[in-house]
Amino acid sequence: MSTGVRYWAAIVPSFLAVAAIALQAEWTLRAGREVLLEVRAYDPMDALSGRYLAVPLAIERLPAERFSGPPGRSAAGERVWVRLEPGEPTWSAAEILAEPPAGAELVALRATLVRQDPREVWLDYELDRFFVPQEAADPTLPRGARRIVAVVRVTRDGRGALADLLVDGERYAAWNARQPR
Repeated sequence: MSTGVRYWAAIVPSFLAVAAIALQAEWTLRAGREVLLEVRAYDPMDALSGRYLAVPLAIERLPAERFSGPPGRSAAGERVWVRLEPGEPTWSAAEILAEPPAGAELVALRATLVRQDPREVWLDYELDRFFVPQEAADPTLPRGARRIVAVVRVTRDGRGALADLLVDGERYAAWNARQPR
């Protein structure tokens, strides 16, 4: 086998893997159902990772009685689904399921079980970081002055993608355009 063939045989699979990840994320943003989720007390920008806002979802910690799986037998790292119900102004978590729900009309967001105790279940959705361009305004400052809501797209299999933020009810780009430079 020539050097050129070996080179391409090593490069192409890596490229295809990265392309598949990007396409899956794009598909989630385009095909997923839009839900609005409350953001709990948030932190300002993370100085060590660039212009990303930390926007933890309020549904990352839920009462243990909402978990329909085997009590106390679920281990950290397990995949669970959180069935969401529409509300005003944001959606809420109805229950935590150990198996994906059946029914096309149901909206359930996949999560990883972080910790479970008798009172509370801690979940990780991997949706708690929002990119902000370098020249853009930070909606978290002054701290606690604005209401931040996450706009999440959820596919039928439960994959979620953070699509946008609402800052006091307005899409981030529109809010940012009105900010003084």
